Amino acid sequence: MDLMAEGGSKPSKACVIAAGRIVTLCAAALVVAGCGVFDSRLEWESGAYAVLWIDEPSNSKLSYRVHPDTSVPVVDACVSAIADSAQFIGARQRPSAQHAGERYFVVRKQEFASGIYPTPSVAGPLSAAEYDTLAARLKLPALESVGIPGACDPNDATGSR
Repeated sequence: MDLMAEGGSKPSKACVIAAGRIVTLCAAALVVAGCGVFDSRLEWESGAYAVLWIDEPSNSKLSYRVHPDTSVPVVDACVSAIADSAQFIGARQRPSAQHAGERYFVVRKQEFASGIYPTPSVAGPLSAAEYDTLAARLKLPALESVGIPGACDPNDATGSR
C-alpha cells in the first residue's frame, strides 16, 4: 500500500482511513476499559479500617481490610465524614438521592484474624440527635469530612454526578 499520494506531500486516502481506524479503536478501548479521571482512592484509614471508593467518589464506603487488596464494607456509600477514637469509629452517611437526609453509624473497632470476613458491631443507622448522644457517651471526637467535597451530594456540581 502506498502511504503517500503522488508527489509525496500529502498522506494517501488509505493512510488517512487507517489512522482514523486506529484512533477509533484506541478511543473505544479506553471507554471499554473504564479509564477515567477517577478509578479508586483511599480517603482515610485507621488500622484495618478505611474509607475508600472504586469507580466514583460517591461510592465511598467504610470498610474493613481482610487482606491488603480485599476489603469488606462496614458502612455502605456514601460516607462523607469520620470520627475516630481508640475503640470506635463514627461515620456520617448520605446513602443516595432517594433517601432523606444523612444517617449516622458507630462501629466498635475490632481486629479479625486474616482471612476471616468480619461482622463488626455497628450501631445505626442513627439520626443526628441519636448519634450526638452516643458519640458524647463514647467520647468520640467531632466528625471530620473525608473525600471529595460534594461527592455525596447529588445536587452538588463538584461531586461525581
